[in-house]
Amino acid sequence: MKINYISEKARVSTEATIEYGVRILGRTEVREKCKIKSFTAINEDSTIHVNTTIGKYSSVGKKAEIGVPKHPINYLSNSQFLIMQKKNILIIVKALIKFHLRYTKKQP
Repeated sequence: MKINYISEKARVSTEATIEYGVRILGRTEVREKCKIKSFTAINEDSTIHVNTTIGKYSSVGKKAEIGVPKHPINYLSNSQFLIMQKKNILIIVKALIKFHLRYTKKQP
């Protein structure tokens, strides 16, 4: 017997596994191949991305995203600001190298 509360506004994939005593509030989305284990509460407007497992007795805050798609894990932070800065610096360095190579070839 399952005693769960799943909001009428929530979207839960038919491929997701929801165990006993789970509460899914608001417009939360639980995508394919997710496993939500017993007595977990997921607050409103959250997204649980594909192939994510949330353990027993967990609480997920409002508007959280769990299991987001691929992102760097070897940086000091995965802040988009730092990621974009690193990408921009790499683009600038590549452009400078190209410019340098072109300029040095033209010089006698």
